[in-house]
Amino acid sequence: SRSLFSSFMPDGTPVGRPYLVGEADPALAQRTARLYETWPGKNRFFCQGLCVTGGNETVSPPCFGPETICAWVCILIPSLLYFVVGAPVFVDKVSVVVPLIVLGIFALTILSLLLTCCTDPGIIPRRSVILSAGTAEQLSAALGYNVLGTGDDSTENSARVPQDLRQMGFKWCATCKIVRPPRASHCSDCDCCVLRFDHHCPFVNNCVGQRNYRFFVMFTTSVCLLAGTVLPSLAFVLLHYQRAALRDEETTESDESSGWSWHWILLAALGCVVALAALLVCVLWSYHVFLMFTGQTTKEHWTAVRRNSGSIPKVRDLHRFPSATGTRGPRLFQPRQYVVVDGSLV
Repeated sequence: SRSLFSSFMPDGTPVGRPYLVGEADPALAQRTARLYETWPGKNRFFCQGLCVTGGNETVSPPCFGPETICAWVCILIPSLLYFVVGAPVFVDKVSVVVPLIVLGIFALTILSLLLTCCTDPGIIPRRSVILSAGTAEQLSAALGYNVLGTGDDSTENSARVPQDLRQMGFKWCATCKIVRPPRASHCSDCDCCVLRFDHHCPFVNNCVGQRNYRFFVMFTTSVCLLAGTVLPSLAFVLLHYQRAALRDEETTESDESSGWSWHWILLAALGCVVALAALLVCVLWSYHVFLMFTGQTTKEHWTAVRRNSGSIPKVRDLHRFPSATGTRGPRLFQPRQYVVVDGSLV
């Protein structure tokens, strides 16, 4: 019987080269597909595999879950109000430079949010993917250890990890059937292991890990800056228009008082809600600054808190496993590579 990938394809093509549909054996070619089309985890790919997001299977498009929509609304509505209502006032009363600065911060916020939502966070492919793609040696070279472990399916999980690696904090993932390094963890929302796993963020519908943590910090930083410029500016514009309305009322000597009309009250209420959300983001940003200075991840910190310990888990050679200041590292799988589908990949 044919394995998921033989040593060579029917036309003599080595395993390392993607087997293209239509080459050689037509029957075999009919059972090939891009890796992202048969991905065994809960991650969702789009743009033909170029982008990947989290495991929310109930929404479409894939990067817009309920929490993510909430994040987009809290960013877009105040920003659009600023550019439509506030920017003309600042151009007229202050300088055109102020709206341009806000525009730059807004663009940075949107870019960093998209990068956090749609970037591979550092997924370690599960065993079936590694075997189907024939990338065991490349992964071992990239990670510095044998990701497939030792023994076979009859071996106990604890024995699949060599003794020297166990002492360093390496663990066996029974779901992905691979050896994962320290600071990596299996995300139940995405059903995959992630390098230097920090947390799964529903507001970006993606894991935050080694390869997108910088984007996440950039996103929270830009949101704080955007809130610090847009919300006070809208408050200034709101008071400006209200004073103008009162002056017009005094000029016309009308007996009717405009006061705070319903639409101004609605805008003020909306501003309070967005301000509260911005305050929470600022608290989150401050927390991650603390984590970066102490060299921890969110998971490590709260694990230590639950264990009544103020330090991160004791792991030998911890400097080998990057934190937020480390390199992103290469992507550990190629979503557009062709694999032969025979049911074992799932």
